[in-house]
Amino acid sequence: PPQVGFTEQKFEPSPLDELSKIELNETEKNVSDQQVADAETVKNTLDFPFKLNPLVLGYINYYQGRGRGTMETGLRRSGQFMTMARKIFREEGVPEDIVWLGQVESTWRPPARSGAGASGLWQFISGTGARFGLRQTAYVDERNGFEKATRASAQYLKWLHDRYNNWELAMAAYNTGEGNVDRAIARAGASDFWAIYPYVAQETRNYVPNILAVILIAKDPKKYGFSNVERMSPLAYDTVSVPSSTSLSLIAQLTDTSLDYIRSLNPEL
Repeated sequence: PPQVGFTEQKFEPSPLDELSKIELNETEKNVSDQQVADAETVKNTLDFPFKLNPLVLGYINYYQGRGRGTMETGLRRSGQFMTMARKIFREEGVPEDIVWLGQVESTWRPPARSGAGASGLWQFISGTGARFGLRQTAYVDERNGFEKATRASAQYLKWLHDRYNNWELAMAAYNTGEGNVDRAIARAGASDFWAIYPYVAQETRNYVPNILAVILIAKDPKKYGFSNVERMSPLAYDTVSVPSSTSLSLIAQLTDTSLDYIRSLNPEL
């Protein structure tokens, strides 16, 4: 049933639903030695190791072509959250470059909602959100907020990395759950994402190389033809305590701003 407080929330579709349907075409799969060498160079400047599989390069090609709009939107919107996300990931012991997982989850839109009912910048499903301390009541859904949800995401990734000792597997499990990854590892007989690739869902097969492609492009946008994307400025806000059940329209009135603006700063309400 729709939750009482959320009748007016404007949710937007998460990019995950589209992502699971992407099939790379022949042109995108066609990867040159030069492209591999370029990607290796960028990969060596990242703060975590991974295997450069041809599929990662295929997704870089995808983002330089038909996925360009999505990539540009993500890079532009990332400006709002990047400083906060990097700081929180660093504090939680997760490589900062992995914050780009948020781009694949939501293209940095807090009101994103996937078909599976995952919500927020980091697309938490209800159970995992609760496991990492995000309150979900009739009036508050902290999965949709900024700082708390970002910290929960970093803690979940760290927990998954402690389990697998491998960031690609942590990403895979973030998408499909650790149960599915454990089963895939048992079937493949190896703790390696490219070994379990045949044994995970199509969405997860697309998800990990996609994030790795986004991370590489975001690390060196100029090299990949995205040098002229203007980043949005970081969200600036103060935290103020108000009595519970204070009307947002009253707050908007008193602060001389619009209701939409107050909503956009408090997407968890």
